[in-house]
Amino acid sequence: MEFRRRVRTLQGLLEAKRLPGTLLSHPHDVFYYTGYPAGTDDHPLALIPAAGKPVLLLSALAVPIRAYGQVLTDGKAFSRHLPRRVGIDETSLSVASFLSLRKRTRPVPAGELIKRPRQVKDASELACMRAAVRVDRTVFRSLRLEGTEQEVARRIREAFHARGAEEAYEAIVATGRNAGTSIHHVPTAARLSRQATTIVDAGASLGGYSTDVTRTFWDSSNRVQQDLADTVKALQEECISRVAPGVKFSSLDAFYKRELGKRGFTVRHGLGHGIGIFVHEPAEKLEKGMVITIEPGIYTGSMGCRIEDMVLVTRSGREVLTRSVR
Repeated sequence: MEFRRRVRTLQGLLEAKRLPGTLLSHPHDVFYYTGYPAGTDDHPLALIPAAGKPVLLLSALAVPIRAYGQVLTDGKAFSRHLPRRVGIDETSLSVASFLSLRKRTRPVPAGELIKRPRQVKDASELACMRAAVRVDRTVFRSLRLEGTEQEVARRIREAFHARGAEEAYEAIVATGRNAGTSIHHVPTAARLSRQATTIVDAGASLGGYSTDVTRTFWDSSNRVQQDLADTVKALQEECISRVAPGVKFSSLDAFYKRELGKRGFTVRHGLGHGIGIFVHEPAEKLEKGMVITIEPGIYTGSMGCRIEDMVLVTRSGREVLTRSVR
């Protein structure tokens, strides 16, 4: 099973670092290595030893599961499995948990090590992401761009739910000046107009995996809007064409910012990010199986344009997973 393989991969990293084990405290990491659902409210913990089977700590009210390792509901019993030194995710472990843990063992920062294997997706993960992309495609193609920003955002949320998916994040719908000034805009009562640019940024979550897609709608008869859209589309294609194994994502980001500056525009955000279980995940040196987003954007104050696609790194280059999304 893929979970056992993932555990073995992490155990290899632990051995290389001479760490006897690591504690998983973020629900996304627990889900990745054990399959326990990330959307539950019982704050699961998992201990992955450098050798042996994992130990999962769940609430007594947790959903029943079939386990590869041990499943405990007693914190004291769980703590007896802790080695003298244990890796922790310093970005997600609470201060209270850290102080309690320090009484029993020596915590060692290991967040990057824990999350590193998540960057490269296996076949089952890619299948989930492709299924989520199909939901996004259906929702975008059937979306009615009329009414207020809030109404469009509500339609997106309801359309995801109707297809068995959740929102990976709250949809961004920004029209007119809102599209030109605010990157992470919260939808308002502003009414959409066919004469204004409208940015729609929406992602589905299905089977524990996320999508992140942005489309901009504009008045093609408006020369200024069309030129803006053409610039963003051309810049995105240039960036996508550079995606390949061995390329550092930071170099793609630097290229994007340099080219945007050459065109006389202000850089308002980075080129993109990794994506998988969580919408924003790290992306470093690109490898086959990684999925990233490429999302150039230009914002002039009176209008804005952002186009975002998900790109899978393949053996010889790349595959745009979301090309068919409207």
